[in-house]
Amino acid sequence: MATAVFALLVVSVLAVGMWTIVDINSVSSVNRQDAAKAMGLAEAAVAHALSILSNDLDTIPVTWLLLGSDSTASTADDGLLVDFGLASADQIPASGYVMDGGRYFVTLLDDPGETDGDPMADENTFIIARCTGVTDDGGSATVDVRIGQSIPAIAMNGNLTISGQAKILGECGSVHTNGTLTVTGSPTVQNGLSATGSVDVIGSPADTSGAAVVPVNGARDVDIPNLDPADYCGDADYILQANGMFITISPPSIVNANGVEQNGWILTSTSPVQWVANDNNIPSGTYCVDGNVDIDSNPNMALTILATGSVVFSGNPHVTSAHPDGILIMSGGDVYMTGNPSGGDAYDGLIYAQSQCRIEGNMALSIQLLCKDDPQAVGTLDLVTANSIDGNPTITFDCTGRFSGPRRIMDWYYRIGS
Repeated sequence: MATAVFALLVVSVLAVGMWTIVDINSVSSVNRQDAAKAMGLAEAAVAHALSILSNDLDTIPVTWLLLGSDSTASTADDGLLVDFGLASADQIPASGYVMDGGRYFVTLLDDPGETDGDPMADENTFIIARCTGVTDDGGSATVDVRIGQSIPAIAMNGNLTISGQAKILGECGSVHTNGTLTVTGSPTVQNGLSATGSVDVIGSPADTSGAAVVPVNGARDVDIPNLDPADYCGDADYILQANGMFITISPPSIVNANGVEQNGWILTSTSPVQWVANDNNIPSGTYCVDGNVDIDSNPNMALTILATGSVVFSGNPHVTSAHPDGILIMSGGDVYMTGNPSGGDAYDGLIYAQSQCRIEGNMALSIQLLCKDDPQAVGTLDLVTANSIDGNPTITFDCTGRFSGPRRIMDWYYRIGS
């Protein structure tokens, strides 16, 4: 009898244990489903917020977005996508946007990468959208996305002078300096002139309709990215070393171009390091160059120069970017471009100078020009003493490229159950 009772007890304990495991698995499954549903709601919030910021509110400065539509700090609409002329169905109120299975919330925050200490003032055109999804069962998930502002056709730190009759055209055909902008000529600028300091108009800038351009003085900074050419050399087809070695990646080969022309290139100096290309038939592709670069020829090809030093491009070339990121020239020093090529775009792609830049001549360019305006680094040739655009170049920028376009997501940060 005792044995039978013990056996029944064992069976009962096993049954309870099995049902407990089943119950735990069931709860765990429900929790996983709820977490997935919450994340889906959070990602829907990301898509909704990005759509508003890059379309309906694409021209609203980031500081205004942080302050809310009433432009006043410490009020109920701070960082909310409400009002601003948005249709009621498009707004995301403090109570959240209701969807099947739950709702989501969006709050706009200042980029923590800033150092100004003011959470209600923007200094770098980046903003954090904190997007939280909450299910009807109480599950939650949050995604923080860092959203970047587009950069115009010509943007630079320091001062800039525009002379002659340059044309700055395209959907993003505007000019901005984090300094003083001086206009001495009669440029045509499709989408405006701005400066954090003053825009000193001595000439007569006009838009494409012929109407006078009204410049924006005291504008907020545009964050000019700090780019290192070496970071993009992973896509190089050729490597030009400071000792004169010319390395071809595929098929692999190494030749010595120190004082002897190889593949249209020659190392003419080692202090400072100076690479020169005077051959129209240099190989096309992306070049990672240790030193300064002087191209005085008329190549017609896909070509990218990633140089630790300064870059001067003269002659009458017709070159387009060979790099997957659309980079045409990235210089650790100055960029100086001169010439009068005709018959289509002379240059097509991103042009970046860590120091100063100058464009002169009567060429056509489909480019974005970014100049960091840092002091000359050791080993870089001082080709340009002040940022300038001279002559009658036509610069067209349609907002496409690595550092352009409408507001877009730069980084994602996920949190479950927050």
